[in-house]
Amino acid sequence: MNKLIELRNITRSFGLNQQVAKVLDSINLTIDDGDKLAIVGPSGSGKSTLLSIIGLLDPHYQGEYLLRGREITTLENKQLSQLRNNQIGWIFQNFNLISHLTALDNVALPMRYNQNIKPKEYKERALHALDIVGLADKYTSKPSELSGGQQQRVAIARALVNEPSLILADEPTGNLDSHTSDKIIELLLNLPTSGATLVIVTHDTNIAQRCDRRIKIHDGSLVNDYQ
Repeated sequence: MNKLIELRNITRSFGLNQQVAKVLDSINLTIDDGDKLAIVGPSGSGKSTLLSIIGLLDPHYQGEYLLRGREITTLENKQLSQLRNNQIGWIFQNFNLISHLTALDNVALPMRYNQNIKPKEYKERALHALDIVGLADKYTSKPSELSGGQQQRVAIARALVNEPSLILADEPTGNLDSHTSDKIIELLLNLPTSGATLVIVTHDTNIAQRCDRRIKIHDGSLVNDYQ
């Protein structure tokens, strides 16, 4: 396996002066191409903070972050933005769909910031992504016309449309019932993503056990790594 990500002594603190709280404490983690990794731990343990750092949303940490051997802190903001858009697909608990856009337009949105994709390709690629998640027939629907499970499928299609090498899911079933959750996780774990790496933050041990690898975060420290 090729190394996709290496985190070395990642520490993240919040606050000022005497009120500083250390949320992550010297995290060392390697993630390989094709990993299906679950990050578990109690609320407030630092799971989502770690995911934000992995997803290049939070640059305010100490330590080293290597993406395919390249130190992230050497990159300029424009380079980081391009990496986030082209190489990382995000799936959120609250779906984060734009209410006035159709499913097709929500899925197509990331492509508008990807210089490697021509505008004439947007519709075809967005429809293909919706087809992968079983919603090709809902492409004209707006979020308010879709169930929670369907909205999350649209969000998954949006995460796939740029063909990222890394897919990050932050409690992707947190707002869904158990039956719909099972379907969403089954979909995520069996996506035809050409070897993309999947990292899921979850409090659900049943979901974590279905991943190939699980790490546990407790009080900001990595305490277990199951493979």
